[in-house]
Amino acid sequence: MKRIFVLFILVFGISQVYSQKGKTGHIDVTALYSFMPELKAANEAYLKFYKELDTNIKVMEANYQAKVKYFNDNAGTLSDFIKQSKEKEIKDLQAQIQSFRQSAQEELTKKQTSLLEPITKKAKQAIQDVAKEKGYKYIFNFNENNILYAEASDDIMPLVKQKLGIK
Repeated sequence: MKRIFVLFILVFGISQVYSQKGKTGHIDVTALYSFMPELKAANEAYLKFYKELDTNIKVMEANYQAKVKYFNDNAGTLSDFIKQSKEKEIKDLQAQIQSFRQSAQEELTKKQTSLLEPITKKAKQAIQDVAKEKGYKYIFNFNENNILYAEASDDIMPLVKQKLGIK
């Protein structure tokens, strides 16, 4: 009888440990984004912004090409002062185009981030809500193997820093 009681305690204890581990789940976040209607609107807004910048670059390049053509066609008849002035104007325009391209790329990145941030935030919140509602302890991103949700835990940073002698 004593052995059965000990066996019962042992089995009960092990089952309690395993039941406390909780469930794990996974999701393909990229696929989730593709199902969200907000993504289509964000892509359309991004494309509109891209086309606006691209149109400006094309106008600048057309202006540049026209100035280069004028310079090449008339170089023999222009005075040295006018030639130098036109060469400087062309170089400045070229630098302006390069600067605009660089700024445009930065703005495109900012625009993409600002458009996608609410979508990713909404998706993350939904994942967290489902995890809490369904009793999941960990949710992994299926394609990236990232933990997307974990129950609150202690920050052991101070303990590790102390162990390493870092103040």
